[in-house]
Amino acid sequence: MMSHLEQAYEYDIRIRLYDDRASPDGVVILAEDIGEGVIHEKGGVKIIAFEVDHTPVKPAFGYRIDHAGRSVVLSGDTRVSDNLIRYGQGVDLLVHEVASPETFQRAGAPPERAKSVVAHHVTPEQAGKVFSRARPKLAVYSYIVLPTATEQDLIPPTRKTYSGPLEVGEDLMVITVGEKVEVRRPSRSSPEATAVSRLTAFEEPHNGVERARLTMGNLAFLSAALLTPSVMQHRTRRRRGPRSFNGVT
Repeated sequence: MMSHLEQAYEYDIRIRLYDDRASPDGVVILAEDIGEGVIHEKGGVKIIAFEVDHTPVKPAFGYRIDHAGRSVVLSGDTRVSDNLIRYGQGVDLLVHEVASPETFQRAGAPPERAKSVVAHHVTPEQAGKVFSRARPKLAVYSYIVLPTATEQDLIPPTRKTYSGPLEVGEDLMVITVGEKVEVRRPSRSSPEATAVSRLTAFEEPHNGVERARLTMGNLAFLSAALLTPSVMQHRTRRRRGPRSFNGVT
């Protein structure tokens, strides 16, 4: 795939090399196929890829990131996956996809089409069962299908099968994983500011372990940020104003 991508951009590459005089090193593509297992381990950061079920897409991967005694799992696209539950046991943060059937009904999608799409993902009730089995310190929904889904579409049905700490991801949300797991939501008055929510999903005695600050978004940004500083910044598909709660949502 990457070699064909390079061919697709051949004209652009040639112009930049011979007209703009760009460095040849800047157009070199370094790609490596991965399988299940450790795909990166450096500077105390370990990233594990594990297979999930997104049939007919095979392979499909989720990722577990470990650093300084802290752990984050990202589901990627998946149905209910026992392998994800295994890798997500007791993690600090489990970021999981979800599909809301109600959003398809409101959008007027043909029932068979809606059923087909939802079957490739996890409903809120199914996600709740996953969280109950994995028992993360905090579960967060990201990659929400359809992105018009509201908290009312997601939280109440999840609560039928899961009673633990739960959040719905949004633009500019920051999750701090350390002695406790905290969520900061963006201020409604200033797009660039963040207001601290009173989330204490899990707290443990001070032990000097470094904290990692995470923001919602795509895996590429997440992994890159973990490999350098311990701050990740990325976006989900929607924004909402500040909200605070104490304990479980």
